[in-house]
Amino acid sequence: MRPKRADRHYVRLLHLAASTSESEVETALSLLLEQRVLPSFDTVRDLTRPPASHSVPELSQPVLDLSVYDRLQTPEDALRRAREALAFQLSGEVQAIEPPSVELVLRAAA
Repeated sequence: MRPKRADRHYVRLLHLAASTSESEVETALSLLLEQRVLPSFDTVRDLTRPPASHSVPELSQPVLDLSVYDRLQTPEDALRRAREALAFQLSGEVQAIEPPSVELVLRAAA
């Protein structure tokens, strides 16, 4: 191979390694050198090219049942969290306020 062509192949191999996988290009070069084959760009590219057939599996639409998470929080927890959120919104000044009734919390949770 002429020196100018060798430089061109080398630059193309560097670009292939940078744009795909350095480790795959390194492995391909090692295999070719073990077999005493001149590592041209085309040969290395063919060895590092992924298989042509990539099929995307068809997925069914998932069924989401979030009611399990709704049951994790009791009405008392909801009331306590609402009070904490309100106290936080008041910038640290907790004022005496009328808490929501348990019936209201139960209706909101239903």
